[in-house]
Amino acid sequence: MKLFERLSPDSAIIAILVAVTICARLISFAYLSSLASANPNAAQYPLVAGDSSYYAHWADALLANHAYEDPKGVPLRVQPPGYPALLAGIKTVTGSVIPVVVLQILLAAFAAMLIYRMALSLVPRAFAILPALVYGIDPMVVFTDSAVMTDGLFSALIVCIVYLAFFSRVKSVARWGLAGLLLGIATMIRPISQFLIVVFPAMYLLREWLAARYAEPPLVANENESRVKSIVVFIMGCAIILLPWMIRNQYTFGSFEISVLGPHNLLYNDARGFLAWRALANTPAPLPAILVMRHVGDPVFAEVDKEIAAGLAGITPPGGNPANYEGKLAISYIMRDPVRYAYFHAVNTLPFFLSSSVASYGQIVRQLRDNEGFFAPVTLSILDSLGKIRHPENASSFIGAVRTLAPIALEMFWWLIVALLALAALVLRRGNFTIILCAVLVLYFAALTGPMSNSRYRIPAEPYLLILAVTGAHMLISRLQKHHVN
Repeated sequence: MKLFERLSPDSAIIAILVAVTICARLISFAYLSSLASANPNAAQYPLVAGDSSYYAHWADALLANHAYEDPKGVPLRVQPPGYPALLAGIKTVTGSVIPVVVLQILLAAFAAMLIYRMALSLVPRAFAILPALVYGIDPMVVFTDSAVMTDGLFSALIVCIVYLAFFSRVKSVARWGLAGLLLGIATMIRPISQFLIVVFPAMYLLREWLAARYAEPPLVANENESRVKSIVVFIMGCAIILLPWMIRNQYTFGSFEISVLGPHNLLYNDARGFLAWRALANTPAPLPAILVMRHVGDPVFAEVDKEIAAGLAGITPPGGNPANYEGKLAISYIMRDPVRYAYFHAVNTLPFFLSSSVASYGQIVRQLRDNEGFFAPVTLSILDSLGKIRHPENASSFIGAVRTLAPIALEMFWWLIVALLALAALVLRRGNFTIILCAVLVLYFAALTGPMSNSRYRIPAEPYLLILAVTGAHMLISRLQKHHVN
């Protein structure tokens, strides 16, 4: 009792948040490990099917070849080597990849603390607890932190960078230099963050402009010089990490790039889905834009693939690498009908905000336990459950469908409320820099994820979406209380 009496309220809250975050991940690790152990066809957890197994394979190739190659002599391009290099380094020292999970869990706990502190700058303590707590127990965040996956680690790194750049009291130039180094590392883990190299300095200048707008006396020259130094040091920190890799890609593949994944996904996911949607619109069985990417087995996709292959062959010069022209081809398809593409992209971004972590986690459980559901879209399984409820085969089928759908529906409703409250915060406190920053980060990850949206890809945006939501809730409750008093 004396120990808790010595703790400040904030320290006690942080201790609880850290404990909840760590315990949730340890429980998930133990549960999923037990499922994998009981299934002779499952990989040894924390490895799972998909990206996880690729990262482990590339790490082994890195150790075997002493170069980022697979097979030996063939340079890897598909993914920056940040996460495979981390796995390889830890495996060299410990002989196992499990310490990577330990690192991810500890960093997640640290991120939960920072989320609480960021929220505390906008709302009272009782509200500030919620974003960190939800982040601590969200099923997909918990899963990616307790498996060989990049999502949770990347998300926690971005939280650290955001806090360091915009909330820390460390000297400006020093913190921006460290933020640059960390963003370079995060980009080598998940290249979706590469455009934050421009976004963060722009947000920094916006914050300083908002502060200077009402400053008395006006800013002096050396303060402007400090801003320039901070931005230059930030970019240099990113360049130290990223430039060697980009130069390697220019020398090896003829493209000065961080990753080929962005242009590749833009062509073979976004543009491909858009072309299929347009083609299906002219058939007797058109599909809503939001369902097209859930029916990639439709024959129309084979026709679209032929069109893409012909288009890529047409713009690739003799002896050129087709991968270097995927982005150019994708943009050409989009610009043929930009308005309809904007609609297609926006509609397919809705699952980013509403998709169910419970459903996605359940899919992981089925994979490990039953060897099924590896490529089944969660949306289609939800629609299947709805069909069984509307037209049940028997009472048992109806009850089973309700039990399956109820937690998913409740969570989707929860995320709808979260999104609406976040929008309320943006409207009610649109002049507040932290609100603008959070909104920009949410929209950044939502827009770049686009038609690939699901609960896993929402993870990097969740801290800021949740902070916006509790701010919106606090503003609305405060206004209702004032109205009631008056």
